[in-house]
Amino acid sequence: MDGDEAKPWKRSRDDTDERPLVDRAAALRRVKPPAIALMLVGLINSGLGVFIAVMAFVVGGMNLGGAEGVIGLFHALAGLVTFAGGLNLLRLDAYGLARTGSITAMVPCVSPRLILGLPIGVWALVTAGSPDVRGAFRDRKA
Repeated sequence: MDGDEAKPWKRSRDDTDERPLVDRAAALRRVKPPAIALMLVGLINSGLGVFIAVMAFVVGGMNLGGAEGVIGLFHALAGLVTFAGGLNLLRLDAYGLARTGSITAMVPCVSPRLILGLPIGVWALVTAGSPDVRGAFRDRKA
């Protein structure tokens, strides 16, 4: 027994990094429903945010005036983040943005459509965090 066999952390030059193979097509099929649902929540949030902002700035608002318009713009921006997260989840591209979009959909004061945002955000977050999908995100970088 030579010295290198006793040290399992030492690798010879011909060893390769053996990572498990990831079925990218299966991961894409798995993320498609929650990603599309997340994108729809983002579009709904953005559309309603723009509507609130237009009502506040152009029409004169309901009661709050300018503050209501800023709130509407904030909701529109949060909807865009949610949409971008769903799009990146669908493409298996940017893991951090996919998670951020999922979390943004779940926040009650950011997503006024909480009845849709919470379950879809949780679904997308759990799907993105599964080992096979995370592996597909990692393989995208390679």
